[in-house]
Amino acid sequence: MYNKDTMGTALKIKFHDSQWVAYDAPNGDTETFATYEEAKAWLDEGNDEGISEETERGYSYIAKITHRTAMEITDTKENYHQHDDSCPDDCDKEAWPYDDDFDYVGQVHMVPVIEAIDSDAFGKAIVEELRINWSFDTETALMVLNGAERRMKEK
Repeated sequence: MYNKDTMGTALKIKFHDSQWVAYDAPNGDTETFATYEEAKAWLDEGNDEGISEETERGYSYIAKITHRTAMEITDTKENYHQHDDSCPDDCDKEAWPYDDDFDYVGQVHMVPVIEAIDSDAFGKAIVEELRINWSFDTETALMVLNGAERRMKEK
């Protein structure tokens, strides 16, 4: 589990629905897929001309994506003075110490992929968690769950 101490304050994470990667060795192609079945079908498409030596030797593969990169933003250009024509020649305000092409700098982390879950089972687990550990009655827990579900649909 990550918290503020382990991951920093701001992570730029892009959601990816692809959970699988397939490599077609004979063609040197790599693709990502939402399901194992889609990845297998893609690899099977490339076997029209028989089984290649690369495939025979096990060089083609399908793998589960467990981690992806995410960037922790450690500093932004907004935190610095932007020199312009109105600055005096002896302006001593601290300017952005990095290349002007960059609006922020940071560190890259490998973060676990959030897998798709059974929303009904997850909903029941949330209700149970709220009811038992947070002293919510079942009706209030269901209100919280329904409110969260409504907000997710609005996005």
